[in-house]
Parts: sequence; structure tokens; C-alpha cells
Amino acid sequence: MRHGTCIKCGAATVRAAKNGVEMGERTGRTFVRPHLDAGFRGIVRNQPVDLWAFACATCGYLELHLLDPPALSFIAERWVEVPPTPPPAPPSATP
Repeated sequence: MRHGTCIKCGAATVRAAKNGVEMGERTGRTFVRPHLDAGFRGIVRNQPVDLWAFACATCGYLELHLLDPPALSFIAERWVEVPPTPPPAPPSATP
């Protein structure tokens, strides 16, 4: 998507906008927040980010990208890790 071609349909009709998707109540700015466990009570510090939206004008596929290092560091430190899982084994052929 970041190179102008849709990864879903292959069309060269990708468009991009910095902060093109509004998230939350503060217009004109996007924030990421730390992971919060259920029942969390307290104050959190949100990280302001420039969120780039890439959309295919042909099929409608949408991707969001964080491109600034401080936002990526914030997420690496404060979000829950999703461990990789191996792909499922192919079905066994039985003669």
C-alpha cells in the first residue's frame, strides 16, 4: 500500500492521508494509549501520533501505519505482546 499498489486487488489507485482517520474526541490529532487490563482505574498517558491511512479507491481496502519512532517505542513498551504461532500443518495424505 505504501508503494502505491493495493495488496488486496492489485490496483494502482491507492491514496494516503496523514491523520486521515479521526480517532477519539480530540479532532486533528490521533493518540495511542497503553494496554489497560479489565477493571483498570487510574490515569494513563496517551502518546500523540501521526497515523497514516492508506486506502485503495478501487476495492476499499484500508491500512493504518505509524511511521514515527516515538510512537513505535511507546507501543513496544506498553502493549501486550502477541506471540507468533506456527502455521497449521497441512493435512496428511492417507493412501
